[in-house]
Amino acid sequence: MAARRLDSFTLRLVLPTDPPTGPPPPPPTAAPTGPPPSTGVTPAALLAEARTAAVPALLGLAVALGAAVLVTVVVLLGFAIAGDSPSGIDDELGNVTVLFFLPFQVLGLGLLGTLGLTESGVHASLYAPVYWVTGAFVVTTAVLARRAELRAAVPTTTLERVRSGAIVGLALGVVLLPLMRLLAMRANGTLSHTASPTLFIGTTLLTLGALWAGRWSARGRWHRAVDLDLVVALRLMWSVLIGWLVVAVPVAAILALVGEGPDATVTVLAAGPTAAIYLLELAHLGAVSGAGETYFVWSESILLGGILTVAALVSTLLVSVAWHRRRVRPAGADAWSWAVLPLAGLVAGLIAWLAGLVVVGGGIEGFGGQAVIAPAFWSMFVLAVWALAAEGLSRTVAPALSPGLPAPIARLLDHPRPLHEGDPTDQPGGERAEPRVRTPEERRRDRRLVLIGVGVVASLAVLAIGYRVVDSTFFGPEKQAEAYLDAVVDADLDKAQELAPFDYEPEGLAFAVSFGDEDTRTDLFTREIYEATEERITGYEILSTDVSGDRAELEVRLEGLSGEPTVDLTLYRDGRSFGLFTDWVVGDAGLAQVGSSYGETDSIGVNGIMVETDPEADQWLLPGTYDIDPYADDPFLQADVDPVVVEPGAGYASIGVSSSAEPTEEFRAQLDDQVGAYLEECMASTELEPEGCPQSTYSFGDGVRKVEWTLTRAPDTSDLYLSGEFPETLYLSDGEAAVTYEADESYGFGPKDFQPQEDTSYLSLQVEVDVDGDELVVTFEP
Repeated sequence: MAARRLDSFTLRLVLPTDPPTGPPPPPPTAAPTGPPPSTGVTPAALLAEARTAAVPALLGLAVALGAAVLVTVVVLLGFAIAGDSPSGIDDELGNVTVLFFLPFQVLGLGLLGTLGLTESGVHASLYAPVYWVTGAFVVTTAVLARRAELRAAVPTTTLERVRSGAIVGLALGVVLLPLMRLLAMRANGTLSHTASPTLFIGTTLLTLGALWAGRWSARGRWHRAVDLDLVVALRLMWSVLIGWLVVAVPVAAILALVGEGPDATVTVLAAGPTAAIYLLELAHLGAVSGAGETYFVWSESILLGGILTVAALVSTLLVSVAWHRRRVRPAGADAWSWAVLPLAGLVAGLIAWLAGLVVVGGGIEGFGGQAVIAPAFWSMFVLAVWALAAEGLSRTVAPALSPGLPAPIARLLDHPRPLHEGDPTDQPGGERAEPRVRTPEERRRDRRLVLIGVGVVASLAVLAIGYRVVDSTFFGPEKQAEAYLDAVVDADLDKAQELAPFDYEPEGLAFAVSFGDEDTRTDLFTREIYEATEERITGYEILSTDVSGDRAELEVRLEGLSGEPTVDLTLYRDGRSFGLFTDWVVGDAGLAQVGSSYGETDSIGVNGIMVETDPEADQWLLPGTYDIDPYADDPFLQADVDPVVVEPGAGYASIGVSSSAEPTEEFRAQLDDQVGAYLEECMASTELEPEGCPQSTYSFGDGVRKVEWTLTRAPDTSDLYLSGEFPETLYLSDGEAAVTYEADESYGFGPKDFQPQEDTSYLSLQVEVDVDGDELVVTFEP
């Protein structure tokens, strides 16, 4: 071989060497006929792949079961220390089988299963992943899969990873479905288990993802089409979620321990990752919604909201510095560089929304419903805006902060650079491109943009805080409650009814419980009656306010009532004033109660005031002591009744008359007069058995003469039973009349022989009493 260089070209001339020696080569063999040999995957190969992938998954499942046992023990110990077990748990914990099967239900929840409970036609469900168990399964499976991949002589391909992971995941899901049904908890007629479609789907996806991620990380290289800055940004968002989990869960547990007790603490610890997601969303000015209500960072406490917002600002600053140190391409390389971090924030928000889902369902006999608790869907876009702010800070503030960071913090914020397929690995972190020297005009432009952005954000923050202060100070639930309570104290019941409408039903509730209905009347709900009420509300003191989403609970001490009781006043958000500020309305009719009437008259006297009313209708009443007289305008009837006490918060009160009607002195006088006149007329009779009279006697003689009746004792009218309705039927007795007469004792033999006789007749009669204006009309029926 020889070579000659001509200018910049190289001419290679290949000259023949010595002729070959030895026997001539054999003739070419003819190509084989028939179909080519198969190159597909054999069942044996698939089985081998699945066997290799199954070992990490099964060991991960065992570790997850151990985590489920630990979570169960911690929760039970917390309730035991608090001495406040959930309803019925004391009886069920006495059943050893319940203690044995309970961790399996926790394991099912950790694998994204739905816990179902059935008892006598009633069913309930709970989808609330226990992410401690989920993390134990995923991390263990991924780590073991990575080790297996590192020991393998030949790296697996992407297709092999997906194929083997899918096979193992599907097989594990198929096995766990009947197994979880077999390991169901049974106690006191209830059956609960996590064998559900979400268990199958969750197990399959978690197994596939853990196996794939573990194997890929052993020899991880990204495809050339993947933007490495996007990978860095997504990893950074994942670090933010982990950071909030590490910081927020212990803080939330301590606050729960101080404020609520050990039972609340173990609940926060068991649901730690979910609680961290909610705090992350709230701190970044997102929201959490559930059961028709929306909760914001300021809903529970302005102080707590301020602390969380400051934590979000610090987190954003740390993200900007880390992004400045980790990004692959220089800042300002192209327009896409502004969108990478916000896009990662949007993806993180979507993951947080999915991971924060908690679904509680239930029903009976085919009817049911469910409540979903989750971060508000729009919160993911709020996180994207915060990521955009971090992008701006990474170009302005972060370059100044980064060089002066302490070494431990710098190491914490740094991270090895991801690599593309075929990239050299001479440096662990990869080669970062030197940033292009930016012109002064570009630096001034970015500085102006960031200053404008900071100014806009600061202005929005000031407006938001100012709006919150004005809204809570001048338009908060306390102001509406004070207006309502002032109206009650002033006996301005028209205004009180306007502020606490009887027919108000909060929006967004599946159902509302109300004491009254459209037929409940307001005949007694007037200023005149309440001003004359004894021991009525004369003052108040708001002790506490608890705002939760669109609902506020106020604890109020009422003055003027016996014992100065405390009540809960409920208010609901109801529209906006001036289109900006919250309108609150007092719900559940405020302090008003429903009085059930069972009187008999159409008009009654209340606190000395006559009121026309329906005797069968319920009435609205405010707390107080009422003097109710059903016969106040009746000259003939009266009742000796005790004052009616309407207790605050009781819901119902009885305003009927428990004692029977009694006759007035006028009733007795007119009755005695008419009975006396009637008896006087009867006593003037000269017959032994006068018709229409109560007295009578019998003579054995053939004839009588000189009959004289004398009333010795009138019938008793002192003890009368009255029904309260006219006409009344009365029974009079214990009367007595004496009679003297002469009877013929000749009996038809000889001349008449009249001999003096005397006798006594006991008087009893029935009278019907009716009213004609101011007069009693008495009809006698002896």
